[in-house]
Amino acid sequence: MPRAKQLTLTVPDRPGMLGDIASALGAKKVNIVGVCGATTGGGGMIWMVVDKTAAARRGAPASRLPTSAFRT
Repeated sequence: MPRAKQLTLTVPDRPGMLGDIASALGAKKVNIVGVCGATTGGGGMIWMVVDKTAAARRGAPASRLPTSAFRT
């Protein structure tokens, strides 16, 4: 069974952020397998499991997020 890698994203708490991330991943043909998110103090954390971790990292600029926002 393949090992899943979790991405941890630190993001601003604003409407549409999750949609922006999902669109950027979709453009790279990355499927989201699981997702969880939380907000606090004007920021947010999103934890997600994707099928193509490397491609998800390359999608960071398209989502207007710094590559450093994506941690494995």
